[in-house]
Amino acid sequence: VIANYKGCAIDVIQNWENGVTVSVGSFSDLCEAIVSLINDKTLTISIGKNAARTISKYYTSKKVINKYVKLFSQSVQLLAISLPIISRNVWLFINYFPHRAK
Repeated sequence: VIANYKGCAIDVIQNWENGVTVSVGSFSDLCEAIVSLINDKTLTISIGKNAARTISKYYTSKKVINKYVKLFSQSVQLLAISLPIISRNVWLFINYFPHRAK
């Protein structure tokens, strides 16, 4: 995997361990990475195996789904806490400032 530093690649890729990161928009960095991997088959195989291990360890569909379920649950809990406060504030605004609510 060759990716730029932008986005989530930096969270997943350990440079030259399980992938290669290059500067955003740097054609020369990209070319250098490609040439290095073409010229060093051992390195290419090692990076590929490490990348597969990283994905299978942290990014299985079950683990990703569980992370989304946890995030969704936390969001619902936060909404449940916030909604009564928001509703009360809206009620107060409408009842105490009726000319502004229209």
